[in-house]
Amino acid sequence: MVTRRSGSPSGPTAVARPLVVLPMVAVIVTGCGSTATIRPDDAGDSCATERAELRGAEHYYSRAVVEGAALGGVLGGLTGLLVGDSKRGTAIGTAAGALAGGIGGYLMAKQRVASDAAALNDSVLKDVVGENQEIDKATLAFAKLRDCRFTAAAMVKEDFSAGRLTKGQAARQLDDLRRRFDADLQIADEVGAKMEKRAKEFRYASDELIKQEPASGSYAELGSERQAVPTSRTAAVVNATQTNQLKQRAFADDVQVAKNKAPAAFSLEGQIGMTMPVCRAAGII
Repeated sequence: MVTRRSGSPSGPTAVARPLVVLPMVAVIVTGCGSTATIRPDDAGDSCATERAELRGAEHYYSRAVVEGAALGGVLGGLTGLLVGDSKRGTAIGTAAGALAGGIGGYLMAKQRVASDAAALNDSVLKDVVGENQEIDKATLAFAKLRDCRFTAAAMVKEDFSAGRLTKGQAARQLDDLRRRFDADLQIADEVGAKMEKRAKEFRYASDELIKQEPASGSYAELGSERQAVPTSRTAAVVNATQTNQLKQRAFADDVQVAKNKAPAAFSLEGQIGMTMPVCRAAGII
């Protein structure tokens, strides 16, 4: 058994203690990884492949948000350990880091490892651009799943109209499709919520980077606000962040439109218009 030794913060105990905390970062960050696969409970679902693709987006955003908050909390805890030899210092540092993790945990983690301002800008820009690509994937995955459900419902109605299904059979099949689509929407809502949280982190990071540089005299529209565009590479971060905000909101709008169309889509009496082509929904065309 190891006995805790008293001593000053510069003693052996103070130096060794952070080594116990650091491995936690790897556990928290890598422990959330997963791949998009068809789950056993989706067996027999004609749209299982499309749902698996949307679950892939869900896994990505679960991992991304948790990583930001976890790094904020753990690094905050490390700060408490380094600045004082007390449990109170650790608690204060962890609480501060966790609080920052809700909004600024991502930027704080980036600042910890960036060698200078230019490296920080480049790192954030790379992440925002990558995030925008992930939003495109999620938008396309949802559009494909939505269209798969709506097409299946239209086929049931066609079979009923042609007399190939009784009203009871058609109603049961539509009820099953609606139940599955409700589960799809739940996944999409979770993705959208985590996507929005991540977008707020990028917006916060962009705002902080702007504060560090002089304005060029030109302005960019970011949501409902006008912000001065910095003279350096931070402008690229601002532009990418603006795109990120628009893509995130577009995803949320697509989900809401699908919710509005669902009652008619899964009703024998209901009609549904042409769905938006998946490429257009994802912003590809």
